[in-house]
Amino acid sequence: MMATLRDATTDDVDQVLALGAATTELHVRDGVFLSRGELLTRITNPEALFLVAEAEGRIVGFAHATLKDPARTGTPTVATLVYLAVDPAHRRRGIAHALYEACEARLRSLGVRSMYGYAHLGGEIIPFMERHGFAAGNAFVWVEKDL
Repeated sequence: MMATLRDATTDDVDQVLALGAATTELHVRDGVFLSRGELLTRITNPEALFLVAEAEGRIVGFAHATLKDPARTGTPTVATLVYLAVDPAHRRRGIAHALYEACEARLRSLGVRSMYGYAHLGGEIIPFMERHGFAAGNAFVWVEKDL
């Protein structure tokens, strides 16, 4: 069964948090995906896209891109693909492709001309992104410190 794509709403927070928590490729530290507040901010941000894929009455994937890059000013022509995730039980069904294509089409309609993102090394996402025209850049390691 193919998923239905739509914009995320605040009613989706619990399901997106659960899927994010279960998608270890999204964790940068201590098994944490996002807090509830962080996710609400991202879903309601007018300078971002947050799409979900639904199948059988539940969210099975999501894509999030932001138009606001703190390193750039003016009209956004560069977007950051922040998240592209699909429930492992629903992978290889075209859901990630559909989410990505919908995200890219929406960004193009907003005047975005290029996009970059970060990818978990060793995961399935890098070959996926390369098939969608991305070229690998430099590799980085996430570093973080509690203050």
